[in-house]
Amino acid sequence: MNSLGTVNCDLDQYDEAEKNFCESVALYKKLNGDKHSSVADKYNNLGIVKRKKGEFEKAIKHYESAYQIKEQIFGENNLGGAVILQNIAIAHKKLKNMIKLSNILKVHCKSKNYYVEIAVQSFVQLMIIWREFIMKNSSLIWQSHSIQLLLKSIGTLIVQLIEII
Repeated sequence: MNSLGTVNCDLDQYDEAEKNFCESVALYKKLNGDKHSSVADKYNNLGIVKRKKGEFEKAIKHYESAYQIKEQIFGENNLGGAVILQNIAIAHKKLKNMIKLSNILKVHCKSKNYYVEIAVQSFVQLMIIWREFIMKNSSLIWQSHSIQLLLKSIGTLIVQLIEII
């Protein structure tokens, strides 16, 4: 149902998408209970459909349901929650609720900063591993295609970190 709802949404068939997402929420609640990450994802999808239909208040209610579930499961700083907060912010912007938008963006930036810290820590660990590898295998470095791919990945990671910061 959820995949069908996504296809409907992509084809601008919002009423069908909403129907499929509602059925998906009911099914996932029955299978996993009310407080499951997959249920939150389905509420987020319902919010997206409502937003695309111009029903921003209803979209916000679905997004808030999704966010509450994610926060209960994963805590305040979680990637899924950050995505949902961004969706809530978009809906408030459409409604011109600038005070609410400002409050949501403050929370969103806090969680985004948390992920920047994790990315930087991961990058530092990767550099330490890379340095150790170079010291042990310096003669083989440029002969290996996999090492060249690793270097390209490191470069991509650096660019992404710069864009986030």
